[in-house]
Amino acid sequence: MPRPTLLAIACLGAGVLSAATEPNFARRTLTTDFFTEGCAIGDLNGDGQPDIVAGPHWFEGPDFRVRHTLAENPGRPYDPVGYSESFVQLVGDLNGDGKPDVITVGFPGKETYWYANPGAKSTGPWKRHLFLAKTDNESPHLVDLDGDGKPELVCMSAGAVGFVKLAADPTQPAQFTPISAADPKKYARFTHGLGVGDLNGDGHQDILERNGWWENPGPKVPAGTLWTFHAVAFSAGRNGGAQMIVTDVDGDGLADVLTSLDAHRFGLSWFQQRRGPNGDRTFVEFRILDDKPANSAGGLALGQMHALVLSKQAADGRPILFTGKRYWAHGPKGDANPLAAPLVIGLTWAKDAAGKIVFTPQVADDDSGIGTQFAVADLDGDGRAEIVTANKKGVHILSPRP
Repeated sequence: MPRPTLLAIACLGAGVLSAATEPNFARRTLTTDFFTEGCAIGDLNGDGQPDIVAGPHWFEGPDFRVRHTLAENPGRPYDPVGYSESFVQLVGDLNGDGKPDVITVGFPGKETYWYANPGAKSTGPWKRHLFLAKTDNESPHLVDLDGDGKPELVCMSAGAVGFVKLAADPTQPAQFTPISAADPKKYARFTHGLGVGDLNGDGHQDILERNGWWENPGPKVPAGTLWTFHAVAFSAGRNGGAQMIVTDVDGDGLADVLTSLDAHRFGLSWFQQRRGPNGDRTFVEFRILDDKPANSAGGLALGQMHALVLSKQAADGRPILFTGKRYWAHGPKGDANPLAAPLVIGLTWAKDAAGKIVFTPQVADDDSGIGTQFAVADLDGDGRAEIVTANKKGVHILSPRP
């Protein structure tokens, strides 16, 4: 289908798209099979080249033409009308052997497994271990939360917000550490919106969710200490988004928040952190995209932003917020505008003459879309980031055009 026609469909299905110039990324499809709605990037075989993890497989860099299978039983591709057992994939050295392992977070409320990297010389499947028996929330993060050099999985489980660290014996299931009291009605399997970042500038990583943020008390408190909650309507009364990003948007030295408001409908905002004379911390919302062109940057009314990534690997050095439309989240008849063109977009921002932060969207691709998570990294060493998406349309690499 010619590109102008696709963009016309986007205009009709998701609002007037005055920002829809020619996509500025070139798309390469690795497979059209649906195995996963998440993916990850890492040097799995130690050759100095980034590789791509997508479901039960990984694609060997730098050309990504050779596909390896890490799962013992990869199964057949899933029906795009249904769901996969891979919602989020993450790469990190979990057992401390110096090799990057793979975490696969399954369908919400089900198991999370990790696959131990056997090394470059192995050609067989990777050994699978149970990481967590029940993982809730649709946007877990893998970060070094406590600064000990080992990554934790930040997620929800058993009705609480918390994190998971591998046991001393990494082949045994990890233990979930709650930072909140359990509230199964509030923190259920399909809860949307989760983030990690230092919001108060004390050097400790805090945890965000759609209703506020949990303040990290630091490492000196007794084990089992619950974190302090600060209520903020980060979903603006909607159902919550996806990955919540902590960054200083306006350059005032205070950490702000970028987040979608509803992963299955509309809304993207940034929340400006402000400090009062007495030190009170507040957050003021500024809408970036919504369901109507008049309320959206560049006239882009984009729905179902079920994943966000902030990248600083751009030609001009400015950060870019990447997001897009999740393709067929609940099939061809579910959610807002399910048949609208599956766009991937990048947003940059700058201050105008009056000092106001203005966001500018640019279409990266118009026929791939996103899943529940995607990855951004420089795959070819040119200093500019590529986008890797995995969803019900397959696995795609989006590369910046010259």
